[in-house]
Amino acid sequence: MSSRRKFLATVASLLAPVTACFGSRNDCSQNLPEPVDDSLADAIENLENIMMIQLSDGNWNYDPYMHGLANGLICAHSVITGCDPNYVDAPEDGFSAPEKPA
Repeated sequence: MSSRRKFLATVASLLAPVTACFGSRNDCSQNLPEPVDDSLADAIENLENIMMIQLSDGNWNYDPYMHGLANGLICAHSVITGCDPNYVDAPEDGFSAPEKPA
């Protein structure tokens, strides 16, 4: 297996849990530059690890700031990989953070 194919397989396996957080997306692996160098692969892997944390329940839907941060990370991932972004909507039942006193 070529290093590019191995890299793309790794990216696909890392994206599976992230994709589950915000829905299915198109296959964008063909959008990555050729050849993919180790620093880009590391950057994408780090970003996806951060996304997995930020997109966990109780984090992205805690307050409007954390919701915006989640969508910002999705946007950054889209810019780097060329994927179509699938942003998370604000929770219908409101955020989980307690309201601040007036």
